[in-house]
Amino acid sequence: MGQRADPGRGPEDQGSGRAVSVPGRGGGPGGGVCGGGTPVLPPAVNDSVSLVGDGPGTTTRWTDAPGPYNVYRGTRSGGSPWAYDQTCHEPHIAASSAPDSENPAIGAVFFYLVTRVDACGESIPGQDSGGRPDPNPSPCP
Repeated sequence: MGQRADPGRGPEDQGSGRAVSVPGRGGGPGGGVCGGGTPVLPPAVNDSVSLVGDGPGTTTRWTDAPGPYNVYRGTRSGGSPWAYDQTCHEPHIAASSAPDSENPAIGAVFFYLVTRVDACGESIPGQDSGGRPDPNPSPCP
């Protein structure tokens, strides 16, 4: 599973997942057939999620089987406890990257989560170090 890239999280939360973060600069293929019975959700995106600084913004990239994907962005400020406050940043994209031209406020970081979407639903955005799915309080439409 993936690695979290947020220096503000404790070691108990540094487990698997699809989260990466960018500091402030001032200014998973289909899971199964749906219909009858319990749907099988798509697998989570692999641990290839990374950030690339590209001029004034950042691009979230990953290498995984074809999507579509949902990309979420959350914010963490220094001194505040970790919260899954992510919202939909890019819904139902086929590409394996998502640009973000915004920058977090000074003293804050953005974190990004990527999920896979198929006819059965949406994959989990990741797992904590105890193997529990990360919450997704504001799913993409």
